Amino acid sequence: MQITCSGSRYYEPIETSACLDCALNKENDCGYGYRLLKAIFSTQEGDQRKDEVHVTDITGCLLKSYLDKKRAAPPYVHDLLYLFIGIAVHSALDFTDEHVQSEVTIHESGLIGRADAVYKDTLEDVKTTRWLTPGKLPYGEHATQVNIYNHFLQKDYLQIQYIDLSGPTKCKGCRIPLRMIDGVIQCSSCGYTPKSAHLGAVIYDVPSVNMQSFIDTRVAQLTLAMSNGTEPEAEPSFLCGYCAHVTCEHNHKRSMY
Repeated sequence: MQITCSGSRYYEPIETSACLDCALNKENDCGYGYRLLKAIFSTQEGDQRKDEVHVTDITGCLLKSYLDKKRAAPPYVHDLLYLFIGIAVHSALDFTDEHVQSEVTIHESGLIGRADAVYKDTLEDVKTTRWLTPGKLPYGEHATQVNIYNHFLQKDYLQIQYIDLSGPTKCKGCRIPLRMIDGVIQCSSCGYTPKSAHLGAVIYDVPSVNMQSFIDTRVAQLTLAMSNGTEPEAEPSFLCGYCAHVTCEHNHKRSMY
């Protein structure tokens, strides 16, 4: 696998082995040590998604999904960190007991996916974020993704378990995590009660929506594009600010290149 150096040693894409050697030789001005790099790369190796259509491929911009498969540039190490942290949290939650089954695979209608967890009557997806704002949930296409899973699994209740990687909301003055007191999330010291407070995790109940037409249309569009090599139309959104494909006219970072 090739990556782009996040430091100042290499200006062209390199193999992960060269990146690891750089860390072992203590030439890593990027700040990423050998163990962290090794762990990050271990979550990326063996990705076979280039010729497959996954649930997350059809929920966002189809042009981005197409370019990810056909013209993906070697990622920066520090961009992989976001993925690594999310994978680490999902890995810790990956267990099955008498109440829940984790990592339920879907492979139907030309679509591949994996639901995070299924209870007897509930489908749960897990999303990690930073600076969680309960009043703005759900983020992006998260609800659409859950409804696609449920199209195949048919559960009565759908929910997204949001986890704030920054932890519970803190009091701006006392600098301590808030607590729930008499049903209200507030500072136990001064009583500060912000509107968007949370305890580090929020469960969002997702309304059920029929996804048959959406799935059929989006899978067909992306499959055809991949087959004949024709780029789908761009679908601009706030996610353009996070996209790595600077050749797209909607990419916010385009002027930097």
